[in-house]
Amino acid sequence: MASAWLSILLALWLIGFGCSFRITDREHFELSPDAPASYEYPLETIYALFGSGEPTVCMNLTVERSTEVRIGGCGKYVSLGFLDTMIVPLNRSIIQQSLEYGKDDYCNATHLQIKLLGGEETFKGSMTLFQCTCTITQFPLPHQGFFFRLDSYCKPTTKTWNDRRTSIRFRHESGKVERHPISMDHTIHAAVVDFRQTMCFKYSGDSLLRMTLSKNQVNQNITVVLNSDLVYSFSNYEKALLAKMLHAPVKNGKDQWNIEIETYGNEPTIGLLNIYGCQRYLEKGEIDDANKPFKRLLPNSGTTLEGINFYFDLKNDSAALFSADLKEYIDQATVVKHQGVELAVNITTTGPVTLLLTRCKTPERGGIVIAKNSTSNYFSVNHTDLLEYMSLSMRRLCDTSDEDDALYLHVITDEEAAVGKVCFSLIETDEDRDPRTESSFPRVSFAVANDSLITKQMNLGAMFDEAAQLNRKIVISLRSNRPIAVLISKCRHSRREIIAGNVKPGETALHLMTMKRITRLLSSEKCSEMEDISQEEAYIHFETHNGATAGTFGLVLSEQSYETHPNNIPFEKLAPEHIASTPYRPFEIVPKDPMGIQPLEVDINVLLHEAFYNIYKTLDIEFNCNETTTITFSKCQHHKYRGVSFNVTGGKKTLTYRELTNLYRLTKSEQCTNSAKYGLYVHISDPTLDDVITLRINNFRETVPNNGGTYSANEKSPYTVAIPLGTMDHGIGVRLTNAHTSKVNLLLSMCPSIKSAETSIFEAPMTTGYLKLDVGLLEELRVKAENCTTPIDSLYFTIRSKNAKGRITVDIIKNEDCGEYGCARGAIKFFKSTAGMIIAQ
Repeated sequence: MASAWLSILLALWLIGFGCSFRITDREHFELSPDAPASYEYPLETIYALFGSGEPTVCMNLTVERSTEVRIGGCGKYVSLGFLDTMIVPLNRSIIQQSLEYGKDDYCNATHLQIKLLGGEETFKGSMTLFQCTCTITQFPLPHQGFFFRLDSYCKPTTKTWNDRRTSIRFRHESGKVERHPISMDHTIHAAVVDFRQTMCFKYSGDSLLRMTLSKNQVNQNITVVLNSDLVYSFSNYEKALLAKMLHAPVKNGKDQWNIEIETYGNEPTIGLLNIYGCQRYLEKGEIDDANKPFKRLLPNSGTTLEGINFYFDLKNDSAALFSADLKEYIDQATVVKHQGVELAVNITTTGPVTLLLTRCKTPERGGIVIAKNSTSNYFSVNHTDLLEYMSLSMRRLCDTSDEDDALYLHVITDEEAAVGKVCFSLIETDEDRDPRTESSFPRVSFAVANDSLITKQMNLGAMFDEAAQLNRKIVISLRSNRPIAVLISKCRHSRREIIAGNVKPGETALHLMTMKRITRLLSSEKCSEMEDISQEEAYIHFETHNGATAGTFGLVLSEQSYETHPNNIPFEKLAPEHIASTPYRPFEIVPKDPMGIQPLEVDINVLLHEAFYNIYKTLDIEFNCNETTTITFSKCQHHKYRGVSFNVTGGKKTLTYRELTNLYRLTKSEQCTNSAKYGLYVHISDPTLDDVITLRINNFRETVPNNGGTYSANEKSPYTVAIPLGTMDHGIGVRLTNAHTSKVNLLLSMCPSIKSAETSIFEAPMTTGYLKLDVGLLEELRVKAENCTTPIDSLYFTIRSKNAKGRITVDIIKNEDCGEYGCARGAIKFFKSTAGMIIAQ
């Protein structure tokens, strides 16, 4: 019954706010034993409906009786079972598997087919597909042997934060142009006003993507050809064009921005385009070099050390609308009156502006005037006004496309021009703090409206690491007026683990299994480049259905252990020579007991962390030995228990991504006999080994010669890049541009001294290309190079041409669309004219 009401309510939402979501027309049907209902949707439509997080499209099914639902292609179907009225999530893997089932030599599915079958009686129903976001929540079960059940919770994709980060998923036929409306005023104004801010684009797919940013009724546009797996940012030149487009007059209608995309290749391209605000990160004393192949670009959430910034560039009696992520600050300054913090507002502007805070995108629905016709000014918000801010943040949503914690900031001017920024920050007051707020453990304030869910960021990684290893209890400390449900996820839209389904005010210890599952989630998942979240942080979600709830939530690391391991002792620090203190220097291990009775304990966590979170860095093990030697790292002195082993041949081993992940997880696993928090024992299979074992971080971008920069190739002088085979478990991306029109021949080989060992992968004129080289190519090249007289330790990528000149960038990649058989080989494109086009490199 609950699912029926949910479906009916969702239907009303989608009817009432149809313009807010991408949704197909509702199909009404009547099913009888002899008359099923069948519908089909172009795959371009299905991929455009994929929401954020795990790519999923939802079916809103309303039926009077259970009906069998089948999906597939080419007239062949797989069954989803007998379903009642409900929301049915269809993720990408389910859809692809159903299409593969019907694929044969005579049919390659271009549509997703849906078939509904009735039972013995005739009944009616309806169905529609809509863009949704689904999160999988894991609930602990009391039954022995079955610890968790998985529940998927799906809702229409919200658009509150789309003005600062937008994702476009697509399945695109070559030669077609798709237009996608966007609304990114927060990012565009920031890029125009502040020299540090810009717009970032990252395309993931198996082709080249031609992207054009345009604005309705404006002749100016910006066209960029994007290579896959490359984060491209607008330079000052493009930002100047962006400013012209922002202020170009529009005769009628709103200022609608659009992204047009076109792909190149023989097959349909499945891809993802992420667009977000970002800024260039420079080390102290570093020069901003436009020709540098690898730039550090940080996502811009608007939150900095000084506070939350909103930039504006207004002309001729106008206004700007921004999503306002102020809920965190409002709750923290309001919920606990004596926390000793206030909300401050700092306005810097060239002309008077009015600031209006609303719950809705339209100011006509009411709001709070923060400042009226204000010039540059600085002030703090008093507690009485803060209570109004909180009340506003808990009002009923105006639009179901909004998040439950959505607020909007309107910046309005009556002048000819107003350029500047508004900064909200928390400041400490001189009042005495409530001693309960002084704690080294993470704690956040919250205020949640009834039947709502809000999200906060907390730093939890170190606490859960230590709790998991020592089996120490983590205790929830909740001070609120009502019980509340608390969930945790590493990324905003990734899998959620339930911390407590109905936690009551007071202190509650986490279940042991729950704590371990959360630790694994925090230590193994990585978020999108758009999310401004560190490795130690996570998202906490507060949900209530018992009425409006306000209070503070904290986690405390208890001194008590779980009953299963009552004798664990606190960690100690190892001697400095046994700790890898920096990833920038090699770490040497001198085995003190070759026989393995008392193996050496070391802490290499900093090396593992560096390699795990940087896809272009690898961890190498080196020592002087030509024989195959097994090295095992374990938490126990006896390496049979909980150990990770590596066979090292020829004295050098580059850890694969899977090996690195296993070793990284081992450091965070339960304590055995190790005395240090991240301590691991080193076991060596050869007791006669008398040499120093060196562990070092290798930066692929620095160690591979000619991997980034300009190149020139002619008949007498080809251009070659040698790529170490030890890195090839990740896959390698080669981005290439050519300023000339002569033919370019691209070749691969493992033995450059033997002509017959070469494989030509392309020979034609080219302007730009992107090639993906992965482990699937190596076996074929090894066979051709079997008579090579030199060691086979590299893959040689060679450019031959009468006259080719441009830029080349070689990098490690990890494409989300690559399966176990590797990636497609990419795409090459020749443009007769590149006028007005930017080749992203």
